[in-house]
Amino acid sequence: MKALIITSEGPLAPGAPSAGGAHRLSMFARAIGAVSGALDVIHLVPCAPQTRITDQRAVSESESSIWGVPTRAHLVDLGHRRETFLSHYGHGLLSIYGHPFFFSYSGTEQSSAVQRQIDFIRPDFIFVHRLAAMCALMRGQSRAPKMWFDLDDIEHRARLRAALARPRHAGKLAYIAHNLNVHRAERNAINLASIATVCSEIDRRYLTRLGLGHHLEVVPNAITVPSQFPPPQQDRVLLFLGNYNHPPNVDAAQRLLKSIWPLVLAQLPDARLVVAGANSARIGISTNPPPSVTFCGFVEDIHTVYSQARAVACPISFGGGTRVKLIEAAAYGKPIVSTTIGAEGLAFVDGKDILIRDSNREFAAACLQVLTDDATSAELGLSARSTALRLYDASLVGAQVSARLDRLMTNDA
Repeated sequence: MKALIITSEGPLAPGAPSAGGAHRLSMFARAIGAVSGALDVIHLVPCAPQTRITDQRAVSESESSIWGVPTRAHLVDLGHRRETFLSHYGHGLLSIYGHPFFFSYSGTEQSSAVQRQIDFIRPDFIFVHRLAAMCALMRGQSRAPKMWFDLDDIEHRARLRAALARPRHAGKLAYIAHNLNVHRAERNAINLASIATVCSEIDRRYLTRLGLGHHLEVVPNAITVPSQFPPPQQDRVLLFLGNYNHPPNVDAAQRLLKSIWPLVLAQLPDARLVVAGANSARIGISTNPPPSVTFCGFVEDIHTVYSQARAVACPISFGGGTRVKLIEAAAYGKPIVSTTIGAEGLAFVDGKDILIRDSNREFAAACLQVLTDDATSAELGLSARSTALRLYDASLVGAQVSARLDRLMTNDA
């Protein structure tokens, strides 16, 4: 079987920062590779034409190593345009292909480049990761005998939440209006695929209510759950972890620092907050933080970060999909405090596996509880780890994906 993956995620490199989408892509790549024996991968990413061939060789070697399957990478450059008021706010009202985000992936050059690769590879199966990558296929009317489309996030809902979040400005009204075309593109993409997947049952039910659930299936986000996890930490260290290229993480970090952390410090002056993850300069105060706050940037050894933390906070206010960072925290046996949206789509039960609080005062009180109450902290961490092992371990979820792909390729199921 010849398998082709098309994705809007950037090329992966060992030890480089990776967001939840990259974790999900890797899980699928390993599972597909277990069936196909080799992979071709098209990355729609910014790339200089003069270095593309060299870069493709390096990416091929890197991803072959990461995924454990021979991989041949193909880089397709994104489209470019000069952003004006009309192009940014107006063109997305006409079509998904004029949207200020999706146009880069779905121009005529991008769709033609993807089609040329499909004609060259002649795959038996195409896996398309996220709507941006699918737009290139839909624009070029590309087809494959079998196609699997993974939405990952429900784009129109995540973008609507972002448009409604503070700060509010008139331009966000255009973003809300753009969502009609984003939703229409999602509908077309789902109907085009043999299988379409989302990352939670909540997402599947939501799309079913919109009439899109006839062949939707759930593949949860997953990670490799470590066999060993650190003992409970006695130091009162709260951890927030994220990639700050992602606006919901920037918003959550700012909310934590400005509105929640001062309430915690007022009751627990010796507490410390660690903010970890790449691109933390986007948060705004990383160069001059308060004495109780440490910005440690991208950390390659994630085990050390979790070993030094007593609890994990996730005050996410908008976004979509499910948070890989919460699965990761649970895998390390850490008690978690999250908002409802932060924990959305995950099977962690409030009061048993996690504490879910939405107001700043309630969130701060829950942070104080896990930082000071040893029994509650330990019980939450152990219960969350048990749930992660049962539902979100990559070896189990990956085996399910491989089995489903095998059925798709041998039957019409």
